[in-house]
Amino acid sequence: LGQAVEAIVHFEEALRLLKREHGDRPYSETIKALMNLGLAYKELREFEKGIEYLNTSLVMARELHEGRP
Repeated sequence: LGQAVEAIVHFEEALRLLKREHGDRPYSETIKALMNLGLAYKELREFEKGIEYLNTSLVMARELHEGRP
């Protein structure tokens, strides 16, 4: 569990920096950070929070790839 907590700290910092750089625009690295946060919260059995991050990453991925084959 300690690794999941440490991962959350790092991915939240990465997400903060990515949002500062790219705002709310879809960006592949932001999607990865959101997905990793979701998985880390799953490891901590904080399923609601994990699902929230994973759903946000899914919406952003769809926006990023909209119109692509």
